[in-house]
Amino acid sequence: ASVGYDDFLFLDGSIRKDWSSTADSQDNGVLTLGASGSFVFSNFIPKNNIFTFGKLRAGFAQAPQFPNVYQTSEIYNTGLAYGTFPTSSTQSIPNNPNLKGGIREEKEYGIDLKFFNNRLSFDVSYFDRTDKELPSSLSLDASTGITGALGNTGIQTYKGFEVAFGGTPIRTNNFERTISANFATLEREVVAIAPGITRNIIQSGNSNMGNVQLVEQVGEEWGAIYGSRIARDANGKAKLTSTGTYVRELGVFLGNVLPDYTGGLTTSFVYKNLSLDLGFDFQEGGKYYSVSNSLINRTGVGIATVGDNDLGNPKRDNVVSTTGVNSPTTTILNSIVAPNSGGVLVEGVDSVTGLDVAYRMNTRTYYGNNLRQITEPFLEDASYIKWRTVRLGYTFNKKELGKTPFEKINVALYANNLWLI
Repeated sequence: ASVGYDDFLFLDGSIRKDWSSTADSQDNGVLTLGASGSFVFSNFIPKNNIFTFGKLRAGFAQAPQFPNVYQTSEIYNTGLAYGTFPTSSTQSIPNNPNLKGGIREEKEYGIDLKFFNNRLSFDVSYFDRTDKELPSSLSLDASTGITGALGNTGIQTYKGFEVAFGGTPIRTNNFERTISANFATLEREVVAIAPGITRNIIQSGNSNMGNVQLVEQVGEEWGAIYGSRIARDANGKAKLTSTGTYVRELGVFLGNVLPDYTGGLTTSFVYKNLSLDLGFDFQEGGKYYSVSNSLINRTGVGIATVGDNDLGNPKRDNVVSTTGVNSPTTTILNSIVAPNSGGVLVEGVDSVTGLDVAYRMNTRTYYGNNLRQITEPFLEDASYIKWRTVRLGYTFNKKELGKTPFEKINVALYANNLWLI
């Protein structure tokens, strides 16, 4: 239902119920509500050449979120045939016949402002969203015989600001320049996971990926990255074993996947029938684990695995000592290394004595074993600036199209994802 009063006050409301066949057949309906209102306060300001339009708005909305298909029913996965016999297996995450729909609830408050006969505009909003009892999966140790369980128990909150700006700084008979930009923040907190559970592993990697884990933990920001890093002494020096291998600290918090803020900018130039549009995106903050960098380095195809070492020799050459060692697979103390030796210099302190020590390690061991088991070296900053799109177009008008049945035709060349800075 919608109602308006004197072209300045508007109210909207809704109530609906949704059913889904993917939820528990005895409890597969979700009732949701929605309401919004706006107040056009510019109607009470005398008309002028500066301020054109102003509106305050607020809204409340609920939306149902139902389970995915087959999450309430037992199914079997078809595998490779064993000879002439077909094979099948149960799901690694068992079905839950009591799984039902949950509710996503959001409140939003904002203000719209326009100036100079709509040549300049601002839109600012604040949102507060809660996901409550949505169908979700909890990870379990594989030693239980399954890898997870389905339920309706979690609560998460999302809060943030969104700011949009638009303007037309230049407008003549033949030329127009427009520009728009947006900026957004997000805080996502884990309020509850399940009774008795305060930590859930969303995704995890094996020892080849430094045992990296994407984690949600009650009372903390969603998307925490845990993994391994090089153990260091009070002076920041790496701790080394007697074979030159880094000592690892396991289960360490290393960052979060969520950015501090995101945004974008678009601009267009129109000269007569010719137009040029440009679009850019940016993100500041957040981290991610680069599986590709880890893989190419431990398999020897990464750029870091080639080139000269600190001695000026190819690092892939054999490790050579002054005592007669000449091997592609060995590690020696750097104090006995020969001037023509290959390998990588590994410096730090002895993990037992705390004394300074240095080793010359062959490249294969260093990248294929020493580093691959550590998360930290392959954790990357997710900040970026991206030239997202460019579009060059020309519009043929009615006059140019002559007796064709078309009013106008626009022909354009465009490209996407041109440059990631």
